[in-house]
Amino acid sequence: MTQGSQDKEIILLVDDTATNLVVMSKALKNAGFEIAVATDGESAISLVEYAPPDLILLDVMMPGIDGFETCARLKANPQSKDIPVIFMTALADTVDKVKGLSIGAVDYITKPFQEQEVLARVRLHLRLRSLTKRLEKQNARLQQEISDRKMAQEANTAKSVFLAKMSHELRTPLNAILGFTQLLNRDSSLNKEQIEYLDIIGRSGEHLLSLINDILEMAKIESGRVTLNENSFDLYRLLDSLEKMFQLKADSNGLQLIFDIDSNLPQYIATDEGKLRQVAINLLSNAIKFTDQGSVTFRVKGNGGLGMGHSALGIGNGEQGSSDAGDRGAGGQGDLETRRPIIKGDLKQGDPETGEPGDKGTRGYAQFPMPNAQFPMPNAESPIPNARLLFEVEDTGPGIAPEEMETLFEAFVQTEAGRRSQQGTGLGLPISRQFVELMGSELTVESIVGKGTIFKFEIEVSLAIGEEIKSSKEGSRRAIAMQPDQPKYRILIVEDKWENRQLLLKLLEPLGFEVREAKDGQKGIDAWKSWKPHLIWMDMRMPVMNGFEATKEIKSQPEGRDTVIIALTASAFEEDRTHVLSVGCDDFVTKPIKEEEIFATMAKYLGVRYIYEDQDALQETPLLPEEAPVAELTAEDLAAMPSEWLASLHWAAMQVDAKLVLGLIEEVPPSAPVAKALVDLVDNFRFDKIVDLTKNQMG
Repeated sequence: MTQGSQDKEIILLVDDTATNLVVMSKALKNAGFEIAVATDGESAISLVEYAPPDLILLDVMMPGIDGFETCARLKANPQSKDIPVIFMTALADTVDKVKGLSIGAVDYITKPFQEQEVLARVRLHLRLRSLTKRLEKQNARLQQEISDRKMAQEANTAKSVFLAKMSHELRTPLNAILGFTQLLNRDSSLNKEQIEYLDIIGRSGEHLLSLINDILEMAKIESGRVTLNENSFDLYRLLDSLEKMFQLKADSNGLQLIFDIDSNLPQYIATDEGKLRQVAINLLSNAIKFTDQGSVTFRVKGNGGLGMGHSALGIGNGEQGSSDAGDRGAGGQGDLETRRPIIKGDLKQGDPETGEPGDKGTRGYAQFPMPNAQFPMPNAESPIPNARLLFEVEDTGPGIAPEEMETLFEAFVQTEAGRRSQQGTGLGLPISRQFVELMGSELTVESIVGKGTIFKFEIEVSLAIGEEIKSSKEGSRRAIAMQPDQPKYRILIVEDKWENRQLLLKLLEPLGFEVREAKDGQKGIDAWKSWKPHLIWMDMRMPVMNGFEATKEIKSQPEGRDTVIIALTASAFEEDRTHVLSVGCDDFVTKPIKEEEIFATMAKYLGVRYIYEDQDALQETPLLPEEAPVAELTAEDLAAMPSEWLASLHWAAMQVDAKLVLGLIEEVPPSAPVAKALVDLVDNFRFDKIVDLTKNQMG
C-alpha cells in the first residue's frame, strides 16, 4: 500500500458512469479496500501522481482521453508504471483485449461484470504485485551481495598480490641475514663473545620471521587459503622438542615448567604436525610470557586419559584426577621410570613425591611415556584405531577479565596484560583458534582473574605405523664434506640477489660441489645449455625472465627433463607452491633457507652422501652417541668407588635429582664404564635401579 491507511490497500476506480462507481465502490469497501475515484483520464492521472494507489480499475470508453491513452501515459511514467491496471469495458472484441494488454494492463474484465469475479481478480493481482515487490527486493539484495562479494574478492586478490610481493621482499633479506649467520656459525675460530653476538642476530632474525609468518598466516586464514596437511610423525619427539624449546625461557622467568604427559599417549600419530606444533607454541609462549610467578603446565592426555576430572586452575596442588599411578604428574607420584625432571638449577626443590611446589623456578616433573610394554609400537599386523588427544596449557598468571573474553580471539586485539608487556602482535590466539577448528575441534578458555588461565582443545588423530616415519636425526646434523668416490656434482644457482647467490655458493663450494651462478632466468637457461648442471637452485621471482618461465623452457627440452630443478620461493601461499610444481620444478625450498634442508634436498634428488660433523669419514650410517650400546651396571662395577661418593649418589637417586646425580657422575672419568652406565640410567629415569645398586654397596 502506497498511501492512506497502513492496513488497507487503495483501489482507484476510473469510470465516467456514476452508477458503475457507486456499485463498485460499495463492493470494494465491503471487501476491506480503500477507494479513490476519478471520472475521466486526466483526473485519474492527476490522482495517481498525488497519491499512487495499489491497483487501478480503468474504464476504456470515457470523454476526453480514453482508457487506452490513460493507461499508456500511466505506464510511461516511472512513478506509476508498476501499478497494476485492470480494464473494465463493454468492448469484448479480441482486438481490443490484445490492445489493452499490449499497452500494459494486467487483466481485462468485460461489462456487465460480476462482483465476485472483480474481487477475485483484484485480490489476485494485488497478491502478484506484493510477491513481485518482494522478489524485486530480494533480487536487489542478491545483486548487492554479488557486488559486495565481487568487491571483496577483488580486494582479497589485491591483498594476496600485495602479500605475495611483501612475503618475497621481507623474506629475501631475512634469507641473507639468517643464512650468513648459519655460515658464520661454522667458523671454529670464533670466540665466545662473537658466538653470543651471532646467537643474538639469529634469534632476532627468527623472531622477525615469526612475526612475518603470523601476519601472512592470518591473511591466508582470512582469504580461506589455509588447508589441513596431514602427515605421520613421532608425537614423543614433538613434545620433547617443545620442552627443550621453552625450558630456558621458563628458567629465565623463574617459572616452574611442568609437562604432564598421559601414559596412554600413542607415540606415532597422523595429523597436521605443523599446525599442532604452532598451536602448542603459541599457547605455551603466551603462558610463559604473561606469567610472573608460579608455573606453566602443559598436559596431553590420550584415550584413557580423557574425561579425568581436575579442579579448574588447581595447579601443582595434587587436585588432578587420575586413572592410575602413571597418570599423575606434578600433583601425584607416578612411576619412577616415567618421571622426568624438567627444570634444572640450584634452586629449592619441590617435593617430587607430593608435588609440593618449591620456590620460583623449582623443579617440575613430566611424564614422557617410555617405549615399553605399556606403549606397544603400532605395526601393520596389529592396527590401532584412531585416538583422541586432549591438550591443555595452564598457567598461574594474572588471568583474563570477563570483559576481555569477547575479543580474546580477534586479530590484533590484546588483553590488558598483553598491552602492558608490549610484546607480540595479537595474532597468536586467532591463528591458534583457526588451526584448531581446521583440525575439527574448538579452542576453549577458562580463566580466573588473579589465579590463572587454562586453554584446551581435543582433536582426533589417526594412529600411524612407526616404521613408516623417517627419522629426522640425520637431517639435524651438520654436513662438513662429501664422502669420497662420488661424482663431481655441478650445481647452478639462478638468483637475482647477489647476497643470496653468495650464501648458497659459500655453503656448497666448501663441501666439494662445483657451483656456477646466473642472475636471471635467461642467463640461467644459457648456463644450463652450455654447462649441463646436475641440479639447479631456481629463484622464482627475477627480472628479465622469472623462474617459472625459465623452468618451463628447460623442462620442455628432452635433455632438460633429467635436470633436477628445486625452486627457491619466499611465497607463503600453498597455491603458489602448487604452481611451482606445475611448471616442472621437482621440489621447492622456502626462504629463509636452512642449510640442513638444502643438503637433505640434494641428497634426496642426487643421492649425495655426506660426512657429518660427528661422523667418522668411513662411516656412511654412523651409530649416534645416544644409540651406542651401554653395558648394564652391576654392583661389582661400583665396588671400587669411595663409600662417601656412593652414599651421596644413593641420596641423590632417592631424591630423583638428575642434576645432583649427573654432578656426582662428573667426578668419575667420562671414559669409565661406570660413568656411561650411570648416565644411561639417568637418561632412562631408572633412579630406582641406582638406589638398589648403591644400597647393596653400602651394606
